[in-house]
Amino acid sequence: MTPVGELVRYVVLSRLVKGPASVEEIEALVRTAVERAGKKFDWRVWPQLLANEITINNNEVRLTEHGRFLAAIGLKAMGDYVRRWL
Repeated sequence: MTPVGELVRYVVLSRLVKGPASVEEIEALVRTAVERAGKKFDWRVWPQLLANEITINNNEVRLTEHGRFLAAIGLKAMGDYVRRWL
């Protein structure tokens, strides 16, 4: 995954660790993060990028078991990678 893709993954997983969120909230977080990074990236692809890590039901986004595992062991490493490359 590209550094911007990892940024999107990091932002979404970091938010969802706290609990479920609405699709609109996640879209706003992703859009803001990509714009702040100053990179050209279609932020609307976030559901496809995170297909294994999240589920979307009734406008609510939740972590899957795989997503919880990644968040538990990999958020710090993801954050370090994103900070280094962006």
